[in-house]
Parts: sequence; C-alpha cells; structure tokens
Amino acid sequence: MSLRTKPIDGSRLKFRYGGCTEHHEWNNGIRAEFQTIEETTKLPVWKVTASVVFADAEQIGAVVITVPSRDNPAETAVLDEAIEFGGLTEETWVNNGNSGQRWAASSINTKPSARATTSASKGGTDG
Repeated sequence: MSLRTKPIDGSRLKFRYGGCTEHHEWNNGIRAEFQTIEETTKLPVWKVTASVVFADAEQIGAVVITVPSRDNPAETAVLDEAIEFGGLTEETWVNNGNSGQRWAASSINTKPSARATTSASKGGTDG
C-alpha cells in the first residue's frame, strides 16, 4: 500500500448493489481479452457498482469497487439490496489534469442480512 492508497472504515458506510461486470486491464488503450485475475488469491476480479451511504455526513453517492471473488457477485446479489465489503481501500489518482478515485476491496458479501440471520439462529438460548 502506498501513501496514496488509504484504508476505508467500511463499518461506517452502507452499500447497496447496483450491478457487476468483469474487470479487464487496459494497456495503451487496448482492453485485455481475458478477465483480470488477482495475483495473490488467483481469483477473478469483478467491478461492482454500489450506492454508498455515509449517514454521519448525510451523503450518498455511487462507486465502482474492484473485488476478487470466485463467484460472480451478480449471481447472488439483488439490485438495490445491502452488500458488504471487507478490506476496503481508496486511491486518489491524477492524470493529465483529470482526477478521480479507485476503490478496491479484498472481499464481498452479497447477503449480509442472511449471514446475520444465520448467526443469530446458531446462537441458541440460555437456560
């Protein structure tokens, strides 16, 4: 991680699924033929579009987050439903007078409410 890349505290943000496509690298204006594979995990990389809500600042926006995942997130995510990301980072870039942000994550959970329900049902009761 460089000084330009900053970790994001995702626990303070809420994400809603907006779509997904394969991530392809570009080299000299030419798109790679095959989907990008993450070097460490060897998993395919996806570009997930999400609405992001930062309730503390009363702000909402849209971001594209690249994330490695064995399965296509579009197969389990539901449009405009909650999703979660782990290991979020943001990198600010500047190129020829243009600037922007690149968001990335190390994991995605397309069914966070199902996980919470499953965890609660396994908790049992005292007594």
